[in-house]
Amino acid sequence: MSTAPNDVAGQYRPAIVNKVKLVILGVAEAGFFPCVILYLSYWFPERERARVVAQFMVALPVATLIAGPLSGLILDHVHWLGVSGWRWVFIIEGPPAVLLGLVTLFLLTDTPQQATDHDRTPTPAPAADTSR
Repeated sequence: MSTAPNDVAGQYRPAIVNKVKLVILGVAEAGFFPCVILYLSYWFPERERARVVAQFMVALPVATLIAGPLSGLILDHVHWLGVSGWRWVFIIEGPPAVLLGLVTLFLLTDTPQQATDHDRTPTPAPAADTSR
């Protein structure tokens, strides 16, 4: 084993590259949560917003409850065509997520004013209760 300075730097290079990748991924994901909260504020009035944000936040643990066991089953039992189970996790779970993301990108409107709903007619506001 050589003690040249270049060899020492070479030993740490993969770790540094991985840290840089994680930082880039973190920066890319950092805007997701605030953007979703902002988007929900466009669609829901203030009186309903807390409930909707809570439902959004509960979705993460619910998704983990579903995806964790599913991924475990794939890891343990799917070894088709000589491909490792961890690769099948990406092959099976990746395309639906990418497809749903693209469909959402093109079909979801930015604001309620841009939305068109041809099937529903506006419902009148309920009359105030004046019997008291």
